[in-house]
Amino acid sequence: MIAVEDLTVYVPKNKIPLSGVLNAGAISKYTYLRLRKEGYRDILCDENKTGLEMIFKLLDQIYEKDREVFKKVKYLVLSFGPGILPNNLNLTKIIEERYDTRIPIIFSVLDLYCATFIKGVDVATNLLRFEGEKGTKAIVISSIKNIIPEQRYDGSYVAGDACTLLVLNNEDKGDRIETIKTSMDTKTIKLKEDGTPHWDSSYFFNITETISEALIETNLSKDEIAMIFPNNVSDEVWKSVAILLRIPFEDFSMESHQLYGRLPGLDYFINLSLAKKKNLIHNDRYYMVVSIGGGGIVGCMILKKRHS
Repeated sequence: MIAVEDLTVYVPKNKIPLSGVLNAGAISKYTYLRLRKEGYRDILCDENKTGLEMIFKLLDQIYEKDREVFKKVKYLVLSFGPGILPNNLNLTKIIEERYDTRIPIIFSVLDLYCATFIKGVDVATNLLRFEGEKGTKAIVISSIKNIIPEQRYDGSYVAGDACTLLVLNNEDKGDRIETIKTSMDTKTIKLKEDGTPHWDSSYFFNITETISEALIETNLSKDEIAMIFPNNVSDEVWKSVAILLRIPFEDFSMESHQLYGRLPGLDYFINLSLAKKKNLIHNDRYYMVVSIGGGGIVGCMILKKRHS
């Protein structure tokens, strides 16, 4: 079985006010007022760090915690959009020089919008599942970094900077990955006149169907899922999903929404990280990571909390 043995998150402490994004011409007055109404005030960003430096900040933490981990890493999966790293960067060489080790295989997963990180974990899981040598590890990294103000607005939300890293192993040490599902429904690819997604009914049916398939595959009932960690789209979206699934909205944990705002492709694992720090998930309980977003793409993972 494949397990998540480590989850590491970096979210900057530096803030820029939402009004600063407005003044830079990145969003309209209408969008500014809408986001203010939804609770947005500040955007967390690190203007002094490049995307590569944020990635190394997390890799350094893993290396300093246990240098033997890197010697067992065979796969590195990068799950973020263009602009994070220079196109001509030789990441293999840089990692070899920085950590005195060589990661043989590096994959890149792109263009699955908010579910890209979940798909990256899916790729790493499949690589480890067919790996013959026990004790092999994979690292999955997702990062969001915006260089200019215009990049921060994705048509719906203004995003900050952040980076998240998972270490997976094929020896069942850590939280066990029970299943991973991603799905795309082209009927949901619609935009309103202001450029924001049109959340029609097919969007909700797609995510609920994907979640239901994950539950069937793992032979679990919805009542056996202790907590659900979604991405930070509006509460109304997840309230609609909760109604369709007939589960309490209180099962959805989005603590990072109020703390950090929208961090596309990372916020569901940041919500999970915050819950882990507070020991909110009890041993031998199941929990779910879910994402819904642009392009009609949804993602769902079910994991089982194991003894630390």
